[in-house]
Amino acid sequence: MQKLARHLVTHLVDHPKRVQVLVDAQPNELRQSLTIKVHPDDVRLVVGRRGRTIRAIRALMGSAASFSGLTTRVAVEAADLGQPPNLSQSPNGPSPVEPAADALPAGGLSDQRRRRPADDGRQTTDG
Repeated sequence: MQKLARHLVTHLVDHPKRVQVLVDAQPNELRQSLTIKVHPDDVRLVVGRRGRTIRAIRALMGSAASFSGLTTRVAVEAADLGQPPNLSQSPNGPSPVEPAADALPAGGLSDQRRRRPADDGRQTTDG
């Protein structure tokens, strides 16, 4: 079951090395739970449009499990990538709303917003 799930999912995602399939099954129970962990960018690929892809995966896993007399549950999770990279040397880091000062043009944003191309047919204002 684990190999089948891994095979199906690794061919769908952009980061196949980040795919993990965790199986939670008790020896005496007929129920098996599979958790598929993928890169956060790949969750949308595994789920698919309106959940079609994950429904197909669940159907295939259910069919494979029924041959062994099992029932299965399949869940998809985004794998934890750990701490985000350090964006600045200050302990607070840059504000997520404001761009860093070195990313702005020399004149600032206000100069860029006022200028319009002269050939677009509109009048320019320098106010």
